[in-house]
Amino acid sequence: SAARAGDIQGRTDRPAHLRGHLAPFRHGAPRSMDYRLLVSVVFTEPQVACVGLTETAAREQGRAVITASYPFADHGKSLLMDAKDGFVKLLADPSTGEILGGACVGPVGGELIHEIVAAMAKRMTVGELAAMPHYHPTLAEIWTYPAEELAGHLVDQRRADVRAEIGEAAHLVTTDQHHQDRHEQTDDKSVRQNFTDLHLFLADIYFSAGSALKLRSSFL
Repeated sequence: SAARAGDIQGRTDRPAHLRGHLAPFRHGAPRSMDYRLLVSVVFTEPQVACVGLTETAAREQGRAVITASYPFADHGKSLLMDAKDGFVKLLADPSTGEILGGACVGPVGGELIHEIVAAMAKRMTVGELAAMPHYHPTLAEIWTYPAEELAGHLVDQRRADVRAEIGEAAHLVTTDQHHQDRHEQTDDKSVRQNFTDLHLFLADIYFSAGSALKLRSSFL
């Protein structure tokens, strides 16, 4: 059986089961074990499930992550089911937004966690998960809420970075011009300030438009 094939490889735990499923493919297309995708499930009530990095593991590895969670007590479908205990949580890379881990404590958590397994297998970002259509009302759509929060955080951070870069560039231009002409008129300074303000305004429009398109796509 698949499980016994895994046991032959010297593993008798969850990885052994996964290795067993890979064994039949050894003589076909090569497949390797992706230990990022190991899932843990505890079939309590409510169920507890996780995949990928946890905050504790990230700290031990010295890896920076951003996190967001959302409670089942504020989710439409779980309220209809009277299953309000628990939450879902996502961890992502603060630079790229790639999903690095997820946890679910709640109704059918052992089932819901597989959406994050699939997302991680394709190295999806929180923005891509947030934009992925989910039927309403379903339990699965609860993942979009922490994904949207993290995606919004990334957009805000990038906007701040661009504003800082524009401000620094404008400062360098002003400083250079000041050295070239110490008798610069106040009107000229106002023109440069207006130029800087215009760039900051355009940057805000760019990022706001990008956020709106992502949110709009999630409702299509």
